[in-house]
Amino acid sequence: MLGMEQGDIHVAEYLTNLVSMEQLEQRLHHSIAKAKQRLDLHHKDT
Repeated sequence: MLGMEQGDIHVAEYLTNLVSMEQLEQRLHHSIAKAKQRLDLHHKDT
């Protein structure tokens, strides 16, 4: 029983630390742009 209560607390703490959808989208777009740059550089070297 005690273990379950601790698990619930961790989930609640995790949910309060989630980023907003806007921040998530910005991070995703940034990661995609960086990946494209690396891919372009790789293709120029070959």
